[in-house]
Amino acid sequence: MKTAYVAGKFGFANAVEVQRIQELLLDECGLECEFDWTHEIVTGPEDGPWLASKEIGAAQEADVFVLLWHPNLLGGLIELGAAIAANRLYGGAPTVFVYAPKRSSIFWDLPRVKIVDDDAELVREVKKCL
Repeated sequence: MKTAYVAGKFGFANAVEVQRIQELLLDECGLECEFDWTHEIVTGPEDGPWLASKEIGAAQEADVFVLLWHPNLLGGLIELGAAIAANRLYGGAPTVFVYAPKRSSIFWDLPRVKIVDDDAELVREVKKCL
């Protein structure tokens, strides 16, 4: 089965939106979640490396990577960079979708990166690449 990884800003309010997009991708596109980081709790510095490595691995392995934009985004941009560094954007998985970015970036112009502005467009574009 094909998988998706949804990256976003860490925190409860944003986790709810990540979970909503994960469910949308499962229901509308049949994509299983590669790794759901929204239930993970970081209680101290010993938790960080494990969670970071799980997120980076999921970002690189998923067939579809969705980045939910937030003005204070950090980890999601690192995960996107990990996918790019692994050369997964050039002929292999994942296809990257940046959801409603509020600023431009040269990285949005990479060949396998697509900008989407709403749920309907995300579903339509994901289905095209499956």
